[in-house]
Amino acid sequence: MSHFTRIRTKLRNPEYLRQAIGAMGFTEISQSGVVLGHGGQKEKADIIARVGAGQVGFRKKGDSYEIVADWWIVGRDGEDFTSELTRTYAQQAVIAESKKQGFQIQKTEKLKDGSMRIVVERWV
Repeated sequence: MSHFTRIRTKLRNPEYLRQAIGAMGFTEISQSGVVLGHGGQKEKADIIARVGAGQVGFRKKGDSYEIVADWWIVGRDGEDFTSELTRTYAQQAVIAESKKQGFQIQKTEKLKDGSMRIVVERWV
């Protein structure tokens, strides 16, 4: 019986995904390969990160990525991880896209409700 769970996301940009993984404090260990699960089970993934005691993989599925992981080994709840990853990915995307449009990031802060406030400025 497989312990792997697949979670669909709307995360599309691999660079923002890698940045989010790093911003969450995890290490990308491979840009392609297999995620290891319980009992030697394996799942292919395009990006693999070390999370807790295990690995979380991100596999391109259509125009977005799905998350593949054996959450028993990882030691985290998959839904909580996905929520945090989605927020962090959005933050990375906003920062990167703002910089592309000539804005400077003045301040980022995490609010009590878990949301982020990003202050940008651009002089014309």
